[in-house]
Amino acid sequence: MRIARPLAVFGLLALGLAACKDEKKDAPPPPPPPPATTAPTQPSAPPATAPTPPPANKPAGQ
Repeated sequence: MRIARPLAVFGLLALGLAACKDEKKDAPPPPPPPPATTAPTQPSAPPATAPTPPPANKPAGQ
């Protein structure tokens, strides 16, 4: 009885793996990827410009 139970578990596991392998074989092939374009794409963000200097500090009260 010690060997019968693990043997049954491994047998069912092997059957499950074999069924999964068969399903993948029956599935249609995935669609081909879209062709790559040669034109460069525009970046989503505009190019960074030089940072503007902060305004000069004014004395308090003026």
